[in-house]
Amino acid sequence: MKVKDMASRVGFVLQKNAPDILTGVGIVGFITSSVLIGRASMKLEGQITELKDNLKIVDRCLEEKADSYSEEDAKKDRIMMYTHASIKIAKLYTPAVSIGMISIGCVLKSHYIMKNRMLSLSAAYATLAVGYKAYQDRVAAKYGEEAEKEIRYNINTVTTEETVIGKKGKETTVVTETKVMDAQGMHSPYAKIFDESNINFERDSEMNVNFLTAQQRFANDKLHARGHLFLNEVYDMLGFPRTKAGQVVGWIWDKKNEGLGDNYIDFGIFNFDNPRAADFVNGYEKSVILDFNVDGNIWDRQFETIG
Repeated sequence: MKVKDMASRVGFVLQKNAPDILTGVGIVGFITSSVLIGRASMKLEGQITELKDNLKIVDRCLEEKADSYSEEDAKKDRIMMYTHASIKIAKLYTPAVSIGMISIGCVLKSHYIMKNRMLSLSAAYATLAVGYKAYQDRVAAKYGEEAEKEIRYNINTVTTEETVIGKKGKETTVVTETKVMDAQGMHSPYAKIFDESNINFERDSEMNVNFLTAQQRFANDKLHARGHLFLNEVYDMLGFPRTKAGQVVGWIWDKKNEGLGDNYIDFGIFNFDNPRAADFVNGYEKSVILDFNVDGNIWDRQFETIG
């Protein structure tokens, strides 16, 4: 591998991990600064003692050599001594202060980089969400909202035939059409499986239903109180790891209900169009797939409801 290629890859890795590196440098810098301040403070007493001794010499000279050493001379010497002592004390703390300032700069730079990345992620997601919504609208306009829903959730029509024998022994074929959702295609990218791997999961199915219901209610209370809630905050409440998308998507509560979203948070556990969710609530299934009705990217919209 060429040196130029190696340098390019190293540069890319450093750029990618710059916020973590800067934060780490800042933490180490703060610790180092604290140690240096402690060491400087141990030497401070010696500097102060030296200054006091020099001032005593000036006072003694003023008493013993009043004819050749005036009050004006003593004043000049005191100023010079205080100046020299101040410079020495400043030199003691200069390394600690310098490292402390650099550490603050590293932390602020890390925050600046992360903020810009968050804004870029928000803008990218907003573009994707707008495109997806436009696609949904085009499908709904051309084929109808019901057809769009069937395509989005991968709903298929299953036809079954059943032979029914009448009172006179005559056989009749009854054709029944049932709409069935394919579990592989019905969930959004934000869906999570609530099962034994989750820290809040209990063996008692009823306790799991009660827990999820209580957390859904609590999430709605927070939404109403704050006016917005990010998906990652709901993940935290339920014991799921955070995601990059969860930093920007979530819910907006609009008291005027002007179409920003559903105006409530739903985990999908009582979505009885989904047979598995119904089985979970009724105690026949131990686990359940939680699918959250997020309003989309709320990063740039979370202050629209203020006022």
